[in-house]
Amino acid sequence: ERREGKKMADEEALRKIRSVEEQIDILNKKLSLAKQEEDALLSEMDVTGQAFEDMQEQNIRLMQQLREKDDANFKLMSERIKSNQIHKLLKEEKEELADQLLTLKTQ
Repeated sequence: ERREGKKMADEEALRKIRSVEEQIDILNKKLSLAKQEEDALLSEMDVTGQAFEDMQEQNIRLMQQLREKDDANFKLMSERIKSNQIHKLLKEEKEELADQLLTLKTQ
């Protein structure tokens, strides 16, 4: 009877050991999956971070191009205004000279 009790206790202990080992296996698998997920997330973060840096660099280049185009447009507008003023002055001078010529012809 004593042996029988010891045998039952040993079997119960073995069942508990197997149960704990199964739990350890399950937890190890969960840990492995969590590490894989962590690696995937870190990789995705790296890719996203690099894409963000690339976009910032592109944004800086585009802003510089925009400033250069604005400067060029401003210069062209200034030149056009100046050209229009010169054209107006030359036209007025031409009309004045035409009037003087007409006056000289009629004298």
